[in-house]
Amino acid sequence: MTKKNQDPSTEPIFIGKIIKEELRRQERSVTWLSRKINCDRRNVYDIFSRPYIDTGLLLKISMALNVNFFAVYNEYMQSVDIQQITPPPRHQFRNLTLTPNPNCSMHNAQCIMHNL
Repeated sequence: MTKKNQDPSTEPIFIGKIIKEELRRQERSVTWLSRKINCDRRNVYDIFSRPYIDTGLLLKISMALNVNFFAVYNEYMQSVDIQQITPPPRHQFRNLTLTPNPNCSMHNAQCIMHNL
């Protein structure tokens, strides 16, 4: 993991590699994981090559392997100086046009997408 005061961008989390290593550690096959997460085995190989994945997919993989992969990110956040992680300037979002999604279950005044 990254040491405090080190630039966090120099050692990013490569979650696909971590998942692949855990699958091997458990001596499970790609076919086994693909069945557990209900996807084609080629997609599992694709996951291994990704530096990041969707949180819903990460949850499925965590449950299948009985490993909390979210803890990797938590550990990372605790290991870096949070002030070095600079969000993009607010002005980059000023011209953003948001179109309400009628299928959004959060479509109300509380919806974070409408409070940017």
